[in-house]
Amino acid sequence: MFSQKWISKIKKEYGFLLKPILKFLDDNGVEPNVVTAFSLLFGVLAFYFLFLNHILFVIFGILHLICDIIDGNLARFRNRETKFGYYFDYISDRTVHVLLLIKVAGAVNPFWAMLCWLAVFLLIIHHAMHLFVRKDIVFFSRTATLIILMFGFNILALAVSLVVTILGLLSQLRKK
Repeated sequence: MFSQKWISKIKKEYGFLLKPILKFLDDNGVEPNVVTAFSLLFGVLAFYFLFLNHILFVIFGILHLICDIIDGNLARFRNRETKFGYYFDYISDRTVHVLLLIKVAGAVNPFWAMLCWLAVFLLIIHHAMHLFVRKDIVFFSRTATLIILMFGFNILALAVSLVVTILGLLSQLRKK
């Protein structure tokens, strides 16, 4: 939903809001990759509870997003950004997104399920291109997908993921 450029701008503008939390975590020796691991754990738990227990799905989804906001900011706050941390966070986030789409595919009629699988396939290609070919253009829709699912709009969540992924791929292919 957002390009990397927009996300960087948002981080610069509103990063000061996280400073007290980051200071607390830094003072207590919490490592950014541990926060990423919790983000992945909460994301997987959100995936598990999607369609089983809506309240737990929302709780774990919100915890996943909070940890995802904190991990990279904590690494920058501590001046301890690493290539491993970048890839761990990036792949963890994409894993949660793919799992959510797979779960939606299992809960909708065959037509929408087919579109879910198409979204998963294109999402993987889009982000693989970002990681291995063109690092400057990538669109993110996991947060929007998760929030839309929290409101119970499965088809809309799928549509947002699919449209944003297609737009991202087209932008990557147009970039020379």
